[in-house]
Amino acid sequence: MILKIYLSPEIDGSWEFKNYLSGINTSYKKSAIFFPDESFYPDTKIIVYTVGLKRLFPGGFPHEQSLEFFSSKIPKLKA
Repeated sequence: MILKIYLSPEIDGSWEFKNYLSGINTSYKKSAIFFPDESFYPDTKIIVYTVGLKRLFPGGFPHEQSLEFFSSKIPKLKA
């Protein structure tokens, strides 16, 4: 099963995946970083939904997971 990542709200950007073993390119990744092409609106709920996650060691079954975040709030200006 191939890992699929869905992002809500949908926004264009690129993903960077870090290898689990440094210097060795395998299908095992330890992290993913998303670089949006434009900023999210302030205080927006962002949901990252992944399908096809699997444990590194044998015996793991593919599963799904969602993570929820909020974008930064508008800074308060002080005079």
